[in-house]
Amino acid sequence: DTNKLHDFQWQQGYVDMLHSLEVLNNDELHYKRALLHEAEGDYTIQHKEPNTLYPNLHQYFQNAFNEINQVKKLYPDDWKRIHDKLVVEKQEFVNLLSLAGINTRYEVSEDFQKQVRSVLMPKMNFQSTLDALLLLIDAPFFPASKEWIGVLRKKWCPESPLMALCSNVTKLDSNGNTVGVNKNNAGLTIEIHRYIRLHLLYYLWIIVEHYQCLQLNTEEGEIYGILKHKNSKYVNDEQLILWAKSICAILNGEPLLGSYVLVPQIESLIRQLAEGKIGDMTKLADELQQEHTFGGILDKLRPYMPEDLNDELRLFLVDGCDENIRNEMMHGLIKNPMQVQKHSVYILYIALNLYFREDVFLFQD
Repeated sequence: DTNKLHDFQWQQGYVDMLHSLEVLNNDELHYKRALLHEAEGDYTIQHKEPNTLYPNLHQYFQNAFNEINQVKKLYPDDWKRIHDKLVVEKQEFVNLLSLAGINTRYEVSEDFQKQVRSVLMPKMNFQSTLDALLLLIDAPFFPASKEWIGVLRKKWCPESPLMALCSNVTKLDSNGNTVGVNKNNAGLTIEIHRYIRLHLLYYLWIIVEHYQCLQLNTEEGEIYGILKHKNSKYVNDEQLILWAKSICAILNGEPLLGSYVLVPQIESLIRQLAEGKIGDMTKLADELQQEHTFGGILDKLRPYMPEDLNDELRLFLVDGCDENIRNEMMHGLIKNPMQVQKHSVYILYIALNLYFREDVFLFQD
């Protein structure tokens, strides 16, 4: 029937009927479905109208890939063809999102910059490294108060209806692969945390850049002595050396090196604090004791921590929809080192508060 030639929904139903009648086995069903989804995508591409966006086009090839992936060993050539089409269309989808203005970008206003400088300048007459560390620890804004988040949410919902509608977030990498999915209307929450984090980054960089301009040249031994004086029961002497080296590196203008050493120390300290609060954090699986993932640790800590602080640590460190700094650094997935460099002072800020304020910072009321 030529009328059914491009009625792909009817054809999918026909294939399903053949399977129910046992004319097609499971492998044949997956294969036929994959070819129909691919054909629907190809047909859409061939009949695109000018000046028209097709935001769901990549989904045809995603559906095709999901089906052909079930029978990859039987049809390797078809699998590769569909996979390649999926990557191309997902890359096009990323470009479409960018052109459509769905990617949000925030800037620190001139009024905020002036306000920060007026507040900080009288406080930055540093005589020692300790003076700079104390000012970094005492930075405002973090974690974001519920009142502030509420204000931003009320402000953005009417001003950004597109953001409100697209409040479930899917993050794609540069190759068009899905690397993060966050549902339950999380879009606005993620954007609010990014907005607040940007302002804190500006505040922290003013302090660090001024410290570096003074050319005080921080020594590892000096940092080690400051840390040792605190005498944290959660960090042993071997770890203390890594803390000193990483903090010294960030202050002395080597943010990449310092960040890559410091992030695992942050995770280790949070694990130690969690065990002190909850108890043993290992889980039994197949008669083996395994450590929880860091995301699992944060899940366990959620009842004991301020919700906004827990959200921020998750979004910044392990959530694929946001910076995901910890996961990408630990697995060597960061393609833009400048992203780590930009956030190095924020990593330092979190580390200093965890170390010097310990559970007061993590479990504050």
